[in-house]
Amino acid sequence: MWRLFVITTLICCIGGDKIQLQLSDQMKSMLMDSQWKHERTDLSLKGPMTLDVHSKFKLKKGEIFIKSRVAQLKDCTHIKMNRPLSRDGIYTIYPDLKTKKLSFVTCPLMEADGRSGKEDINDAGVQPMTIAKKMWRLFVITTLIWCIGGDEIQLQLSDQMKSMLMDSQWKHEKTDLSLKGPMTLDVHSKFKLKKGEIFIKSRVAQLKDCTHIKMNQPLSRDGIYTIYPDLKTKKTVFCDMSTDGGGWTVIQRRKGAGVNFTRNWKDYKNGFGHIDDDYWLGNDAIHALTKDGKQMLRIELQKFSREKAHATYSSFFVDSEANRYQLKLGTFHGTSGLGDSLRHNNHMYFSTIDSDNDNNRGDCASVYRSGWWHNSCVHSNLNGKYRTDTKKDGKELSWYHWGNTWAALKSAVMMVRPIQNV
Repeated sequence: MWRLFVITTLICCIGGDKIQLQLSDQMKSMLMDSQWKHERTDLSLKGPMTLDVHSKFKLKKGEIFIKSRVAQLKDCTHIKMNRPLSRDGIYTIYPDLKTKKLSFVTCPLMEADGRSGKEDINDAGVQPMTIAKKMWRLFVITTLIWCIGGDEIQLQLSDQMKSMLMDSQWKHEKTDLSLKGPMTLDVHSKFKLKKGEIFIKSRVAQLKDCTHIKMNQPLSRDGIYTIYPDLKTKKTVFCDMSTDGGGWTVIQRRKGAGVNFTRNWKDYKNGFGHIDDDYWLGNDAIHALTKDGKQMLRIELQKFSREKAHATYSSFFVDSEANRYQLKLGTFHGTSGLGDSLRHNNHMYFSTIDSDNDNNRGDCASVYRSGWWHNSCVHSNLNGKYRTDTKKDGKELSWYHWGNTWAALKSAVMMVRPIQNV
């Protein structure tokens, strides 16, 4: 039996007369590990009380939907037997083949003696949550269980969603689902405020980096977030919220051969790759993050033998494109056995295969196949070619002063955060 859980988590607010809408960072992280790709979400307000959410998802690998039916469970005891971890909440039961209870049914499944209790029809009014006065962030979580039986799509809110809505200020009115071929799913949900509160105009805070996200959301976990390094720059990044206190904005990550790092100036300027995999954030964005001169750098390295090491630089600054993204580093600190292979690149300009700014008579970027702050040429090449079998020629992802030899590394991560967090 197949059960597809489509969870659409949205943060929206009204700024002036414009609705700002985006997937939450939590949803981005959730979708990253699923078979679904979010294509778009549209939101519309029907007056001050009614909210329409229309989300479109597409299967990443094009699986074909399997026709099946959701089990129709007779009572709370059968629900408990089929779902041992069920908690007290609202469920749908089918006492017989002719009867389906669509009203709220409370199943006290987690009593002290471990036995299921009797069904209790609960149509009483529910106290809605209070509404924040300073800034509104509306989390609309639409959880659907659907299946195909014959040629008919059967659609209903999941029991978990019913329990969630029971204690919220929102009433679910309807949800429509349509399939655009075997791969694309459209979910259109309509909610209404129970007591008719009026939306307050405000704006979602635009946080500069992962440190500011951590400060504003202390329970944030590692994942994908949106940051605003300056008024002109908006970037999607991976935030490391756990290493050494967290708040790290990842500017580069290498862990496989899926992304080609032999790129031209424009690509390194704007960034490339996949935020949930290998990527370069972009030199413009790195400059925007570090231009205040108050950022530190952390580099994490791993060998194919699983040995790990890391280095930190007390300050890290990348200049603007007009100054060819010149690199300026502070004091080096590294784990035992790790030397400073980036010092050779300090004060150097950035070079790519189509823009040679190094101190070598030749072209380091073309020879070593990487965009980097090449000098003459490298002691580190974290944007070099990814290899699993080392050729010890410095052209691969490598850090020379870790054993004083060229050897291909399994992974590398570069990340920054404000100095005051140290």
